[in-house]
Amino acid sequence: MRGRTATVTLIDVPYILFLAAQQHGDETLRELTLTTHVEERAGVSDPDLLVAGDVADVINACMASALEETVTGGPTVTLDVAFPLDAAPAVDTLRHVCEQGDAAAQLGPLLTLPAPPHVRSHFQWVLDQLVTQLPGDTFPDLADLYAEPGMLARLAARVAREFDGSFDRILAVESRGFVLGAALAASTGLPLSLARKPGRLPGPVYEAGYELQYGHDRPELQKGTPWGCDGQAVVGFEEAWPGRSLRRGQGQGQGQG
Repeated sequence: MRGRTATVTLIDVPYILFLAAQQHGDETLRELTLTTHVEERAGVSDPDLLVAGDVADVINACMASALEETVTGGPTVTLDVAFPLDAAPAVDTLRHVCEQGDAAAQLGPLLTLPAPPHVRSHFQWVLDQLVTQLPGDTFPDLADLYAEPGMLARLAARVAREFDGSFDRILAVESRGFVLGAALAASTGLPLSLARKPGRLPGPVYEAGYELQYGHDRPELQKGTPWGCDGQAVVGFEEAWPGRSLRRGQGQGQGQG
């Protein structure tokens, strides 16, 4: 885990929850390291435990460095973390080791208490972001992110701040674009239009192709659907990771004929 790094952005992280998840992960690894016959008692091999400990140290160091450059006065913090490009496999090993350790804690062989569900979910989300935002990722799963209490509302508020409210309509592309697009529409009170995948809309449609981070897409919008008057600014969401899929353009008529 040396050499080049990539920047991983963790948006509006609950600071206290982040610290709790980090502390619990460290405690679990520490006890597993001190446990005799750890493979029999927790299902963790010694080589995996060594890898997990090493990458946990790297993560802690990277997070500490990012925190030093970030104002942490509020309940949430957005971190830009410089993370080694080659660390993704080790992070997956860390995930496995911590899951096995947590399972062992639930059954009783370990003194460390199992992580509360919200702490476990947040820790998994952090690991997901470290892996999926590295170059080469194609289709990250956002289920754990959206499951965080209040996270969807914070994401919508962050998008509104990023564009300084300078848009008039929201265009969401099937299917995962619907989630954040709907949240933004609800929080801003602005109209929402939905673009579907090819072949799913009846009648005449408008279509437009564009490149995704994992390929390309050609969504369709039914003719007659109001999606923005000339000169209106439209912010759109496609179905990849929201931080990399925001698009802003100009409306071009009401979609008539």
